[in-house]
Amino acid sequence: MLFVVSPAQAFRAGAHFGGAYSTLGGFKEVKMGGEEAESSYKLFPTGNAYVSTAFAEYFGIKGSVNYNGVGGVFTQKKELGEIAELFSHNISGQLAFQFYPLGYDPEEGVLNIDLGVQATFPVSASMKGGTKVAKDSKDKVKLEADKDFGRKDFNLVSFDAVGGVGYEFANGVSIEAQYNHGFTSILKKAEDKDVSNLEESLNL
Repeated sequence: MLFVVSPAQAFRAGAHFGGAYSTLGGFKEVKMGGEEAESSYKLFPTGNAYVSTAFAEYFGIKGSVNYNGVGGVFTQKKELGEIAELFSHNISGQLAFQFYPLGYDPEEGVLNIDLGVQATFPVSASMKGGTKVAKDSKDKVKLEADKDFGRKDFNLVSFDAVGGVGYEFANGVSIEAQYNHGFTSILKKAEDKDVSNLEESLNL
């Protein structure tokens, strides 16, 4: 028999909270102010509300509404180059197919592997900028807000491919790890290449 749990057991709903390391993929290759630039990750809080259902012993589907921060720090590679820190608050919707490699048994615990897509809608955005100091200097880099930069510089929606793995214990507590890889640009304008989201998250 392919599916042996009741509809009530197959349905799950809950919320997750955690953190994510985010960077902007395009900035690994894009030029900044005409100069070659590189990016680094920043830590942001995350959270979601989700519902999922198993429609077979080994397969199911999950939908969620998420809050996630997107951004990163990027710098010109030259010694005294410019530094910029970008951040946006976002609401996203995610739909994923789930595979249960050990079968679906909520009384024993459920291991799930997810694969899906996410649509991200920026709510607000900000950017700070400054200039690197010399390596032997005791001064610290000071970043000032770019008042001309904001939500208007972002596309209305961007899309990510999503992969993840999670485990729900028999008592209902669950943990999940997820990787997002953007395949559309989050910014309306960027030098040379699209700027997409790259993000790893861990939620409880």
